[in-house]
Amino acid sequence: MNQSIRFVKEYPEFEKLFHKLFILRELDEWYINCCKEQSNLYGDFHDLKKVEKIENRDGYFPSFDIYLKLQNVKGEGGFLLTQEIHLQVSKIIPVYQMNYLYGIKQDKLDGILDLAGVPQTFDMLEVQKEVKEKLNQQGYIELHDKYDSSDTIFDWEEVPGIESFNRSLTVELAVFYDILELCN
Repeated sequence: MNQSIRFVKEYPEFEKLFHKLFILRELDEWYINCCKEQSNLYGDFHDLKKVEKIENRDGYFPSFDIYLKLQNVKGEGGFLLTQEIHLQVSKIIPVYQMNYLYGIKQDKLDGILDLAGVPQTFDMLEVQKEVKEKLNQQGYIELHDKYDSSDTIFDWEEVPGIESFNRSLTVELAVFYDILELCN
């Protein structure tokens, strides 16, 4: 690897897996089977107090998505704040990332203003903490918490038979998206 990243250095078993998966292409069948598996985490979030709705998107892919819709916050003058956590979990290694989504609606605004960012409300912070605890207890590692998901695993010229998307294969692309195109 030209650029060795802290994540891979701290987890040499993942470095070996990525090498066999992306460089040697020895694990295509294993990868396909992992992508076909359905998540068993969906039910773990039904007891979250501040979550009003849970949507699970788990298809034939190397990751699955869970959307946790929190209770709306209503204010004066027709103000409405919607809150949602998008949880993306890899099926090939035990890692996840959380994205925090907001929608702002006000009577004087036409439509909803969609935003993303860090947790901004007490409810969002509480749900974030509960989700992290549940996943960490099961051995999952949060990428944004300790590692940068845009760090390089391999430069594209090192990865045979895959069209380059950018300058490098990042942790995020490797664990959440089907860059091998084996899920077609």
